[in-house]
Amino acid sequence: MQTLANFSDGSTAFESAAGQFENARRTGQRLQERFYDLADRIIRLRIVGEALAEELFAPFDHLRIEAAEPFLTIDVWHEAETGVRLERGDLPPRLGPYGIVAASTDGLVVAEHRPHSAALLSRRERRILAWVSRADRLHLDERARPFHKTLAVSLGELRVQLVHAGLVASDNRGGLFVGAGGSGKSTSTICCFLEGLTYLGDDFVGLVSGPGNVFVGYSLYSSALIKPTHMRRYPALLNACRPGRYPDEEKSVVCFGHSVEGCMASKVDLGAIILPRVVPRTETSFRSASARDALLALAPSSLLFLPGGGTRAMDLIGNVVTRVPAFWLELGTDVQRIAPQVRSLLAQA
Repeated sequence: MQTLANFSDGSTAFESAAGQFENARRTGQRLQERFYDLADRIIRLRIVGEALAEELFAPFDHLRIEAAEPFLTIDVWHEAETGVRLERGDLPPRLGPYGIVAASTDGLVVAEHRPHSAALLSRRERRILAWVSRADRLHLDERARPFHKTLAVSLGELRVQLVHAGLVASDNRGGLFVGAGGSGKSTSTICCFLEGLTYLGDDFVGLVSGPGNVFVGYSLYSSALIKPTHMRRYPALLNACRPGRYPDEEKSVVCFGHSVEGCMASKVDLGAIILPRVVPRTETSFRSASARDALLALAPSSLLFLPGGGTRAMDLIGNVVTRVPAFWLELGTDVQRIAPQVRSLLAQA
């Protein structure tokens, strides 16, 4: 994280955003409120703006619960529907599509600034305030995994580490799919879901070290990112896909549970770390992988692109890869063979 010149006093920036959220509430736009169980903590999400609510509720709705006292509140408003904007001061002249994450001098407020949105986390108040200029300008990752960077900081204080991975389960044993882009991680996760395995996530999931060397994986989002060229493999998902909005966004968003029926869960004990990779043959098979292989597949994308964590996150990932068995999943061209092999792998792990 970095410190912006105009963000040294985080409390002032946060109070200003809180005032604008109240102004948005007073415009007459309906405030919608839902509660979710994220990593055994209750999150309250409140959104002012009908169009924005339709976009942002969907990735969380598989974790929806009845109203209860929240650990964290996320308050969001839509400028396009309320006319209320967020004054952001001087930002870098070229704020790229993925924006920047900054911390106040005292570290108590963390802000993520994107071209058409912003989110400010007050660690003391356990509250995120978020502004979106227009819902149709959100980037693909903002639609698939809303607030994941500020959530990474907030949940990290509870020792819930966000990791870049897919997660499925068979017979209550979780398989954590890890690997760089193009390795087949998403393909494996989606094929398993469509063949009846339990789905917990495709892109980012939570990871916690439990008692007795047990590691628990948590679902955070029901979304998956799929290339349109792969849609021919998943005809059941065609009507559920929402395409990207920018020229460099090659994938579409699908929210399982919201648009596609299947078996879903909120958490599972890890049974195996699975490293998919594409091979030039028809059949899919698996074989043992080393802890080093698992570390190299999991750590870089989980640690380099998320704020917070540091030594604590590295220690957790190091413990996971040394205590949970790892396997190469060599993906052949027949994708229908992926789910049976994953079931077999998890039964043997």
